[in-house]
Amino acid sequence: MLKNPWIDYWWILALLAYCVLLVVLIRRGTWVRHGPKIILAVNCAIILSIPFMDRPYSFVAAVVIVLSLLILFRSSSTAEATSGPARR
Repeated sequence: MLKNPWIDYWWILALLAYCVLLVVLIRRGTWVRHGPKIILAVNCAIILSIPFMDRPYSFVAAVVIVLSLLILFRSSSTAEATSGPARR
């Protein structure tokens, strides 16, 4: 029985769409407002899909989640540090 390769590798298209979405947000200048919300929503969706993934893809998804959460918390902590009151 032949398998359709588009069904087996659906996650590659989803990853490319996610990257395109992030690039569009950055280019339009709406990253500060919408970027962290989208990253958090995508991470939640990936976490919910991990039990249904095959073994090597689930490990890759876990690494992607950890890296994106590190980026999310790093960017939010630097934004809070720079938005504080100026001291003289």
